Amino acid sequence: MKISKIIRSVYECTSPEEGIVSAENRLLKNRFLVVMDYDDEFRGIVTTDDIVQSPYQLIEDCLSPKPRLESTDSIESVLANMRETGSFVLPVFDDGKFIGVIVETDIIESLIEHRDKLTNTIVEKNDDLSRINALLYSESEKHKAVQEDKKRTEDILSLITANMSDMIVLTDTNGILQYYSPSHMTVLGYDLKEAIGKSVFDFVHPEDVERFECIFKNAVATSTPGRAEYRVRHADGHYIWVETIGNFVKDENGRVKGVVLTSRDITERKRIEEALRESEEKYRSLASTADSIYLVNRDFKYLFMNEKHLERFGLPLDQIVGKTYGAFHSKEDTEEFNQKVEETFNIGRPIQFEHRSLRDGRYFLRTFSPVKDSEGKETIAVTVVSKDITERKKIEEELKVSREQVAMINKILRHDVTNDLTVIRSALRLYGESGEERLLKEASERVGKSVNLIRRMRELETFISSRRDLKLCNIGSTIKEVIKNYPSIRFTIEGRGQVLADEALSSVIDNIIANALIHGKADSLEIKIEKVRDMYEIRIADNGIGIPDEIKGRIFEEDFSHGEEARTGLGLYIVKKTMENYGGSVRVEDNTPKGSVFVLKLKGVN
Repeated sequence: MKISKIIRSVYECTSPEEGIVSAENRLLKNRFLVVMDYDDEFRGIVTTDDIVQSPYQLIEDCLSPKPRLESTDSIESVLANMRETGSFVLPVFDDGKFIGVIVETDIIESLIEHRDKLTNTIVEKNDDLSRINALLYSESEKHKAVQEDKKRTEDILSLITANMSDMIVLTDTNGILQYYSPSHMTVLGYDLKEAIGKSVFDFVHPEDVERFECIFKNAVATSTPGRAEYRVRHADGHYIWVETIGNFVKDENGRVKGVVLTSRDITERKRIEEALRESEEKYRSLASTADSIYLVNRDFKYLFMNEKHLERFGLPLDQIVGKTYGAFHSKEDTEEFNQKVEETFNIGRPIQFEHRSLRDGRYFLRTFSPVKDSEGKETIAVTVVSKDITERKKIEEELKVSREQVAMINKILRHDVTNDLTVIRSALRLYGESGEERLLKEASERVGKSVNLIRRMRELETFISSRRDLKLCNIGSTIKEVIKNYPSIRFTIEGRGQVLADEALSSVIDNIIANALIHGKADSLEIKIEKVRDMYEIRIADNGIGIPDEIKGRIFEEDFSHGEEARTGLGLYIVKKTMENYGGSVRVEDNTPKGSVFVLKLKGVN
């Protein structure tokens, strides 16, 4: 037997966005609703079984997959599908287009009708009649089970409604009560049975009724779900705050014929908000002068932020309040922040710690303080005062580096000068015994070496300890003053310019010249001064032996030395560090046909 004659093409529909509560009455009445979207595309079938088994609030969340039948399917295959899936209603399609539904009761009724016809037919059809009777018996037993499941579902829905904390009422489009949930007795302390037929606005606080009525009527007029916060009267005479969300019951033509109002008690939340407002006033004067101050609740959501902290975000306050800390910070930052907030809530007293922001790398001294309610008992929020200590941390780090470098200077002095003094003492002792002039020369060279080392250590110490502002320096004048110390060397100077530097620029140029003479064996140097955009390049080229390629990348390293004339390895290190202090740089290149070129880049001044 085919199902084409028993396809139900008239059925009650709903949309995926409709709430479970608003669809409840129609579901209980029809046992199922066909779900169609706004383009009249079939989305599925929702049944009372789906609602009971689902924890969700919207129809679309409750849809469960069901087999799709073809109009050419037999009743036997349909019943097999229903038994296999436990569904009493299935959708039917024709060439991929939804044309209706098959309901189990319709099949049963059709089978009964068919059986009655067969009873009056010839004896030859007894086999068919027996098969149908057997099938009818099986399906009738299943139908009984379905009816029992339906009653059980209704009992469960009734139990849920009786024990839910939210209050649900159904009104007409004028706000006249038609249904109320048992939870009204728990929340408001009285039964609304006598209120059926009265206006829902009769229970609203006089100061809130006009506003609530306006929201209600506007929502009905525009078919737009609404939300409102207002006060309703308790049985003992006081008022409690509720938050109400409204939705609609619509007829088959989409016209609103009723309103479902779902309300919950928010009195405690209002109490906390009031306490926070009082706290905000207390902190407002402080917030206008402190570094960064903000307020968060137990859910880590921003409640308040002062102007100083808003500057770091670059957003207006209304785009931040209500969002969590994690919406603006990394996962690692958020985990630390949330842990500290929870700790403050738990211990109920301030905590303080240093924090480095992964967002911009700055350091802050954070103080988390609990905000108590008006009675001073419960912590309802946490105030965070965040003081920027980036500069302090920078100075601390620089002092640490300076101490390490001064320690290095002392180490070099102790080691090298002690060695030189040992050689000098030995040479002088031997000279006293033999009178050889070469021993005096050796002692003199060692003295000169130690004096030169001490001078270089003084230069490095000056570099480390100086925190002077840069000033205007004439490159040509500085170079000419340095080369006076080398009367036997040929110099040519080309170009001129002014840069931002200090007295250490002379030491930089002197170190490079000394390096060319001592290590490079040069006897002639060419110095060119060129303007390159907003920088000046000082190119110091010598005619010496040059620098091997394998050590070019290391000559500016601390403690690196090379060759027979190797010393402490600090000269070019001082050059590099000084240039970096100026915001410039130094590099080395090969000269043509031989020698090396040291290139200094410094910020120019027009």
